[in-house]
Order: sequence, then C-alpha cells, then structure tokens
Amino acid sequence: MQEAVRPWILAVDDEPGPLTDMERTLGRRYRLSLSSDPLAALDMVKRDGCPDLIITDQRMPRMRGTELLGKIREIHPESVGILLTGFSGRADLIGAINEGRAFAFLTKPWTGDDLHGNVERALRLSTGRQAAEQLQTSLSELAGELGDLQRFVAARKGVAASSLRNVRQRINELAERSGRLAASGASARSAEGSRDRQGDK
Repeated sequence: MQEAVRPWILAVDDEPGPLTDMERTLGRRYRLSLSSDPLAALDMVKRDGCPDLIITDQRMPRMRGTELLGKIREIHPESVGILLTGFSGRADLIGAINEGRAFAFLTKPWTGDDLHGNVERALRLSTGRQAAEQLQTSLSELAGELGDLQRFVAARKGVAASSLRNVRQRINELAERSGRLAASGASARSAEGSRDRQGDK
C-alpha cells in the first residue's frame, strides 16, 4: 500500500531552540525543512517550490518574518504562513494577516497543542488554495483548447463556404452554358423548320 504524502512544512528561525522544538513537535507527522536563515529559506522556495506551510519567526537579523512571507507570496500567491513572535508589538503581525501574507501568529513560548491546532487549520487553507490554483490552471487550459477548437471550426466553415461558392459558381456556369446550348439548339431547329417549309413550297 502506497504511503500518503505528508504535507511539507518549512520552519524558519534564527535561534536553534525553537527549530529543535518544532522538529520534535511536528517532525513525525509532517515533512519538515528547517532553516536558520530567511534568505536561505527564500532560496529553497525558489529552488524547490512552495511548501504547504511556512512557519517563521518574526524578528530575525537579516529579514523579518512578515517580509519573508511577503516575498514568498510574490512567487507563490497560494502560500500560507504562520508567524512566531516573542514580543508584544503585534500591529505589523495583524497587518500581515489582514493582507493575506500570514494565516495566524503564535506568541512564544507556544505549546504543542497551540502549534498543532494552528498548523492543521493552516494546512486546510493551503489545500484549498492549491486546489483552487489547480482548478484555475485547468480552466485556463480548457479555455485555450476551446479557443483552438473554435478557430478550427471557423476555418473549416470558411473552407466549406468557399467550396460551396465554387460549386454554386460552377452550377451557374453550367446553367448558363446549358441555356446557351438550348437557345442555340432551338434556333437551329427553328432555322431547319423554316428551310423545310420553304422546300415544301
């Protein structure tokens, strides 16, 4: 029996402790990639594609978590993220949520239950976004195929219409020719009859 594909989670934090905690909490259930550098995490996404979920610390030396999620979202609009913060300032976090860059934020220290609950809800959203993206791609492909079919039918109609015009023109030519021949025959018969009458006299 084929094993079900585990969701892929990318966890980013400049401190090793939270990464170790996330690996212990999520590692058995999900396919987990860990990064202590947001720029390296961004390169991973560019190289390997969009994870099902990105969990990132907010305050990191080289890039804030909100900025990282925003850059990933520019590449993959369907991406879903969770922000981790140990500070009380939440205006930028709430702004990120309102703008769709983040699904939720968790305050450190978080509990395993809090993390699991938010991860499960975020993954449901991620699955829905991916399905919508695939549906949109399928619809675009079908629209392209329909356009090709319509152009093909229009071209075939054009060929059929051209052939029909040619046939009608040929029929008209033959009808005119037949009319001329009929008129010529009638004229010849009339002339022959006239000669016969004159001979009888």
